[in-house]
Amino acid sequence: VVGALGTVTANGGRVWYRFLRDVPYDVYAYGGLAAYRVDVVFASETAIGYGAGAGIEASLKQLFNSEDFPPIFVNAEVGFAGANWDTYSGFSALAVGVGAHFRFGKR
Repeated sequence: VVGALGTVTANGGRVWYRFLRDVPYDVYAYGGLAAYRVDVVFASETAIGYGAGAGIEASLKQLFNSEDFPPIFVNAEVGFAGANWDTYSGFSALAVGVGAHFRFGKR
């Protein structure tokens, strides 16, 4: 996961738990860790941060009702992210995201 807008950037990963499987719309929760970097005019610093939230994922194959369409999924989510640096006071943010991904395997 990459977040690159603003003075705080993030590079990290996350795990998902899907509550509903094999339906056109999957509802999921996620948790993650990332390296958050703050860049200001005179200094920069990196810290490990966290995030958690929920989202919805949809299969384009099912939405378009096409068996020949590849397993591409789109998702939208909202969550919370935070980190603490040595020099700066803590950081917290409302995280909103959208994405598309290719799913390997049958599940």
